[in-house]
Amino acid sequence: LAKVMKDFHDLYPQVQYNLYSANADDIKEKIDKGLIDIGLLTEPVDISKYDFIRTPFREEWGVIVSEDSPLASKEKITPLDLADTPLILPQRSLLRDELQSWFGALADRMEVAATGNLLYNMAVLARNHVGCIITLRMDSCYPGLKFIPVSPPISSGIVLVWKKAQFFSRPATAFIQLAKKYISCMISD
Repeated sequence: LAKVMKDFHDLYPQVQYNLYSANADDIKEKIDKGLIDIGLLTEPVDISKYDFIRTPFREEWGVIVSEDSPLASKEKITPLDLADTPLILPQRSLLRDELQSWFGALADRMEVAATGNLLYNMAVLARNHVGCIITLRMDSCYPGLKFIPVSPPISSGIVLVWKKAQFFSRPATAFIQLAKKYISCMISD
């Protein structure tokens, strides 16, 4: 998305972006109310009432642990590694359901210490040994914490969505057209 935004800015330098970060449920609510035009959502997510472009990207799931955790020496984290371990999970129920499926027979041994929608806040909890965060790999670095991929692996798709049959401003329409073109070129490569 940042690449599309950069290319769009090069074409239309007067257009300014107003970024809003939240979980998919909050983003969809803002789209429904007409408060934002376009959302970038992590699957699983119900997008049946939106027009969308599915990106070719998959986001990797893993666990963020304190560097002094016994789990920090592992290359991969399994459900057994996390059984009976305090966890910090995403707030979205669809994501928590997906994680319960990943835990499989050990789902009843998931110990949820906290949920959250902002990784920075969850990182503060993990750094203070409240629990291990199950999250997407981010390009963020938090001192004292380490990201370890899960096994078996989990990945999530990313979709760009906007309201169906919505009248958009010329800049929003042009941005959606550029995003469609950019993503379709990526898919065909």
